Amino acid sequence: MPASERSQMFKKKDEHKEPLMVEVSQPSKPSPGIMEERTLIGKGVLIKGEIISEEDMIIEGRVEGKIETKKTLIVGKNGNIQAEIKANEVRIMGRVTGDIYASTRIEIVPSGAHYGNIFSPRVAISEGAIFKGNIDMQKSEKDTHKGEEKKGKETGDKEKEAEKV
Repeated sequence: MPASERSQMFKKKDEHKEPLMVEVSQPSKPSPGIMEERTLIGKGVLIKGEIISEEDMIIEGRVEGKIETKKTLIVGKNGNIQAEIKANEVRIMGRVTGDIYASTRIEIVPSGAHYGNIFSPRVAISEGAIFKGNIDMQKSEKDTHKGEEKKGKETGDKEKEAEKV
């Protein structure tokens, strides 16, 4: 192919085109319940000890010890945990050995396995998931303490009435 034809091949055919207009908008905020701030523990990480977090957590690595978060804990498919867990909500896609205390709910998906006891008002175990332990579907810790305070107050009132008689 002659050089003049090659140079014609790479020239723009329509150089007088109007520019393409694109509307740019601000990124939307995540919906409520979607993790906004989170901590990720990668699959190449091993932590021995205690983890205390104010954020949502995703664990793809190994943890041995104790985990506590006020928000959601997700154990990824690669996650392997041998620990006591305290969280608002727990979702298990990997393997967990140890007791779990969740104030809202615990979910074990088909790829998940949990060996230990569950303490939560709501529990979802999908078909195909592995679970070995006991389930105590109690009210949240706050509700339990309120009930104890109310019961103590009622008992105290009865004792005062008995003293009057």
